Amino acid sequence: MSAAATTTRPSRTSTTSGRPTRTTPRFTRGPAGSGGGRPVGSGGERPRAAGGGRRGSAAALLQQLGPRGRLGLAVVSAIIVGLLGFAIGTNVGRPNWPGEDSADVGFARDMASHHAQAVEMGMMAVHKATNDRVRSLGHDIATTQQAQIGRMFSWLDTWGVPRYTNDPPMAWVPGGDAMVKGNLMPGMATREEINQLREAEGEEFDIYFLQLMIRHHLGGVHMVDAVLARDPSPPVRELAEQMKRNQSNEVVVMQNLLAEFGASPLPS
Repeated sequence: MSAAATTTRPSRTSTTSGRPTRTTPRFTRGPAGSGGGRPVGSGGERPRAAGGGRRGSAAALLQQLGPRGRLGLAVVSAIIVGLLGFAIGTNVGRPNWPGEDSADVGFARDMASHHAQAVEMGMMAVHKATNDRVRSLGHDIATTQQAQIGRMFSWLDTWGVPRYTNDPPMAWVPGGDAMVKGNLMPGMATREEINQLREAEGEEFDIYFLQLMIRHHLGGVHMVDAVLARDPSPPVRELAEQMKRNQSNEVVVMQNLLAEFGASPLPS
């Protein structure tokens, strides 16, 4: 017999009793070492297992799980997909928030504390000033800067950093310690000066309020210039520039009021 594959056709048998004809499957005989003969289809192709491959295995596994098992698998799959979606949603496109050591964070903290003193003095003017323009100015300063404190605290909360730390004032500015006097940021009044303002009455209060607030505003402008030089994020830059405009304009108003009282600004 030659090495080429040959096909053996088995004989067909039938009965005369009317029963269906039974045909014996055909076999192929391959070359030696090919694994022997295997059944082939009518077209000569070898039959495949139903649902073969990974798809067939998965279908068989689902069939074995039963209705309850398939329901449990669906629930677990839904939970996994939900968790993955949440993780992707919280990280993809997340803003690049300022970090703990950034000028944005340091400025927000320090300026919030700086503003707090201006609010304190402004509210004193609301209750004690004898000049209507001084009283109105004190109200404007207190309400504006309190709102800005809220805005800066909101930033710190959003950025995930604490509102208060034990860092020295102006630590976010290179050489910022030179801007600090007695642990006070630029332009801030000492507690003794605040107490003196609280005890002042009449025109003496109005003059001293203007003197302290002019110095306070000028110090705040120096802090704004420091953060603007550090290329802050857009929201910080916007607010810092607004502070500089407002406080610079208010300084001019207060200097004019002080001149009407015949008084001079405090030495810097």
